[in-house]
Amino acid sequence: MAAGSSPLAGSLELALALFLLLLVVHQVRRRLQKLARLAYFDELTGLPNRTGFKREVERALAGASGRDTAVLRLDLDRFRQINDTLGHGGGTAAATRCCVRSQRASPRSRRAGS
Repeated sequence: MAAGSSPLAGSLELALALFLLLLVVHQVRRRLQKLARLAYFDELTGLPNRTGFKREVERALAGASGRDTAVLRLDLDRFRQINDTLGHGGGTAAATRCCVRSQRASPRSRRAGS
């Protein structure tokens, strides 16, 4: 605290510094959570990415314990052509729509990661 300043001013500076520190910690925590999610899930579709898919299939197979189990992998033919024709926004919309439809067609209890 500088000479001649009041104790109240010092307390306000300390409170402001603590508030700013907590704000930064909160923002860092949110970004780390987002990065952790992106490690396993596609940001566009919300479905598991390659790493997340592998992890979920391994979990499902480990928990299958003798039950019939299947893995379905979808690939969008000519997706590059969709992107080139409609632009990335159109490609994003097409991929998202395909993901939503495939999720609706599969009961939640039977999907890995659900």
